[in-house]
Amino acid sequence: MVWFVESSGVAEAEHLAVESPGEGGQVLDALDRSRQVDEQVAAAAGLRNAGDAAMVDLVAEVLEDGSWQGWGIHSPTHWVGWKFGLTRGRARQVVTLARRLDELPHLAKTFGECRLSFEQAHCVARYCPIGFDDDVALFATHATMHQLKQTLSRYGFDAEAMPDADDAGEGAKKLKNRASKGFGDDGRYRLSLDVDAALGGGVDAAVEQAWARLKADVDLTDEVGLADAIVDCFSLSAAADPSDARKANNALMVHIDIDRLLESNTPGLVGRLHLGPVLDPSLAELLTCEANSQLVIRSHGRPINLGRSTAVIPRWLRRLVQARDGGCRFCGSIINLDVHHIVHWAHGGPTDEVNLVTLCSRHHHATHSNEFRIVGDPSLTDVAGMTGPDRLRFLNPHGVDIGRAPQPVPPDSPSSARYQPASGERLQPWAVWFNPN
Repeated sequence: MVWFVESSGVAEAEHLAVESPGEGGQVLDALDRSRQVDEQVAAAAGLRNAGDAAMVDLVAEVLEDGSWQGWGIHSPTHWVGWKFGLTRGRARQVVTLARRLDELPHLAKTFGECRLSFEQAHCVARYCPIGFDDDVALFATHATMHQLKQTLSRYGFDAEAMPDADDAGEGAKKLKNRASKGFGDDGRYRLSLDVDAALGGGVDAAVEQAWARLKADVDLTDEVGLADAIVDCFSLSAAADPSDARKANNALMVHIDIDRLLESNTPGLVGRLHLGPVLDPSLAELLTCEANSQLVIRSHGRPINLGRSTAVIPRWLRRLVQARDGGCRFCGSIINLDVHHIVHWAHGGPTDEVNLVTLCSRHHHATHSNEFRIVGDPSLTDVAGMTGPDRLRFLNPHGVDIGRAPQPVPPDSPSSARYQPASGERLQPWAVWFNPN
């Protein structure tokens, strides 16, 4: 099968070296360094691939014998994310690949030989039907990730032989509406929207309407841009919400550092957005003038506590604790979350950040049913706190620490596996043809 054309960059470099005798020393030094780097990359990538292959093999064994099941474990994905310290998305990919190893023996062999990265192997497992993995795995060893994904997602495999709907190809994903938002490293906010034409047309009409209205406002002396129109649309939507509870839960929260504010040499207000960047003093002063902004006054890095003054956890403190914990501290769930007093208020516990922890509804009920109890400081997030006696711990009714995920153990000796990267040549899609095994 002929898949690629054009010579590789290394071959071109060697050709140039032969054709440039006048600068032979420098060219040869560059070539030697390039080959040295290639060997180091191959060794490092091979070591990573060996670790990933061992992880997937272990997960395949656990899936087969069911040893992933345990109290509080919702799914294999949950178990993998907990044990290996992976995000939910990556854990799901590991489970998908592990489940298909028996169906795709050629893929399993190539991946086990460290000739494919985890991403390449998962891409094959996601798109390749049973009986085609011989050619597809071979193709994957020569293709870049972009080439591999583009080719397999568009290749016309027999529909009856395709993987289950859970592992459907890119074609199905392209129909989904997507959006992303968040703050960048520079502290600025970015929003991206990718929807179908019908929804996009409605959004575009609303933005154009807001833009025209802002331009017609005689009080606006500065030039009005498209960003102003989009922000105006969101502002009108938020103001029109009849639910006061939703408005309070999603109000802009600004953290103010009282210690730095009291320092005479600190000009302006020092603050930052909740889960966001540090604010310029002028922006901090602007936001703290807004009546719908929630202020959190911090001292020595912690919010000023409410102590025993109330058992009710205010919304701003609830949001702080849930943001700190990132989900249920017992199982990692991010749905149906409650905030729990570690030492109950009726037993003398304060309504302070150090006495509050996020639990899912299931485990919140479990701790009040005495199925387990919680001790330690949930605000300790540094390495020493996570391993020391003051770290947050969950104890069973007998006082035994419910086990944590084991710490990674480095290999006794580096792997000798070497990874051969993609050829770097241009792919000819019309020349790709996969024969059944």
